Amino acid sequence: MVATKTFKPDWFLRISPLGKTPVLVVGEHAIFESAVILEYLEETQTRPLHPADPITRAEHRAWIEFGSAVLNDIAGFYTASDEAALKARAAIAAGIDQPAHQGHRDRRERIASGLHQGNRRQHRH
Repeated sequence: MVATKTFKPDWFLRISPLGKTPVLVVGEHAIFESAVILEYLEETQTRPLHPADPITRAEHRAWIEFGSAVLNDIAGFYTASDEAALKARAAIAAGIDQPAHQGHRDRRERIASGLHQGNRRQHRH
């Protein structure tokens, strides 16, 4: 069964131009997109969410971006218009249709391997 399009109320679309969650409402302002919300919280809270070390902080931000991309791809499965579109998205995620595209699992393994190696080296500042 293919997911049908969901309809969102007008009040939600007014605060979330992309029609996605999460949305953080601060006073009369709506902040949307996960990474942007995290950056806002990082800048406004007394206890930072990211570590103080610039390299480790950059790695955290890279993982946030990677997670966002993966979640965006997952959302594509829910919004596929028909079975053919669903199968096409599955092929892209698996890296089947594009030899240069390694698929999420391979990319995640490469990144994790690089981070593991990076944790063994000394960081220079």
